[in-house]
Amino acid sequence: MAEHYTTILFSDITGSTRMFETLGDAMAKQIISEVVDVMELSVKSYRGRVVKTIGDEVMAEFATPEQAALAASEMQINLSQQNAAKGRNIQIHIGFHHGEVIREGGDVFGDAVNVAARMVAQCRPGQILTTRETALMMSSMMDDKMRSLGTRTLKGKQVDIEVFEILWQKDRSNLTVVARTQPAVDEGLSPTLHLLYQQRHIALQKKDTPFLMGREPPDSLYNHLIVNDDCVSRVHAVIEYHQGQFSLNDKSTNGTWVYLDDHENLFIHQGSYLLSRSGSISLGKDQLKFNDHRIDFKVEKIK
Repeated sequence: MAEHYTTILFSDITGSTRMFETLGDAMAKQIISEVVDVMELSVKSYRGRVVKTIGDEVMAEFATPEQAALAASEMQINLSQQNAAKGRNIQIHIGFHHGEVIREGGDVFGDAVNVAARMVAQCRPGQILTTRETALMMSSMMDDKMRSLGTRTLKGKQVDIEVFEILWQKDRSNLTVVARTQPAVDEGLSPTLHLLYQQRHIALQKKDTPFLMGREPPDSLYNHLIVNDDCVSRVHAVIEYHQGQFSLNDKSTNGTWVYLDDHENLFIHQGSYLLSRSGSISLGKDQLKFNDHRIDFKVEKIK
C-alpha cells in the first residue's frame, strides 16, 4: 500500500446525543442532516474530498492545510448563519492535521488520521484546532487567523504537541490572546536555507522569499531557479518563510520529490513540506539515482 501526505479533517456536531433526548429522533435526525450538508458543501468549496460521514461527524481530506483551515472556517460561518435563520444554536468542533496516510479503497489510515482525531477531541464547541507543525505549513496570509494555545499531552504521543487555534470569527474583541509557551522566533534573525543546483550555490534567508522554481520564466513572474526539464511545470514550486521555518510548496502538475539524508523519501503534490533537515529535491519526477537536475538543500539554524 502506497503512503501519501495529505491533510485530514474531522468535523463533529457538539452534543448530538442530547439532541435526540430533548428534541426526539425525527427532529434531531433532520437537524444533523442539515448540519452535515453544511460541512460537506464547505469541503467541496475548497477542493476537499469527503472520505466518509460517521453519524454526526464528517471526515475529509485536503491537498493542503490552508484549504482545510479555510473550509473549516467556512463551516463555522455558514452554520452560524443557518442558526440565525432557523433560530437555533447548534455548534460544531473541528480538528485537522497534515501528515502521512495510507489509502485503502476510498478510506485513509495512518498517523495524520490519528492526530486529527486527537485534535477534534481537544476542541471546545465552535473551535477549530490544528498542530503547530500543520499551522507552519500555511502561508503568511493566515498569520492573523491563528493563535497558539500552548502545548498539550495527546494520547499515543510521547512528546507534547503545541496546539494552534484557527480564528474564524469576524469579531475577535472578546478573544483572549494566548502567549506562546516557547520563546517566539526573533524575526530580525532567520535560519539560512542553502541550495546547490548544478554548480550554483544559493543561500536563502527570510528576505529572499518567496523563492520560485520552475521550467522557464513565465510571462508575468520570474523563476529564481530555472530547471529546464519537460516534467517540470512553468511555476513548479515555491519556497516560503513562515515563523522561523522554510516550507516547500508544490504548485505543479507532476509533483515534487524530497529525499532526506536519513533515506526517507517524500512526495508532495499541491501541498507543503517544512524543510528542517538536509537532503535533495527533484522537481517533476522521482529520480532515486538523481541527475543534473538534482537540487541539494541544507538548513543552517540560527546560532
